[in-house]
Amino acid sequence: MMAPRKKLRLVVIAEPAEGTRSVLVLQTDSPGFRVDADVPDYCCGKCGNILFHGVDINRFVNVVVQCHPCGAFNETIVADDNRVN
Repeated sequence: MMAPRKKLRLVVIAEPAEGTRSVLVLQTDSPGFRVDADVPDYCCGKCGNILFHGVDINRFVNVVVQCHPCGAFNETIVADDNRVN
């Protein structure tokens, strides 16, 4: 039996000024990016919804992800108090 995947929270930021950042706006509650690599799930820093499932967020540079359920803007940086579970 596999251990549950580690979940880490991202840093919530204010909405970026238009034209300053690339913003990925998720359209569903499901993870916006899904791969089965052996890396943690990355979750919204506000509500805990999974945004990246098994995806290395280091591939996303200067990108902000807007969470569908709560609307929070998440920096692709792990929060200091990052553990969800």
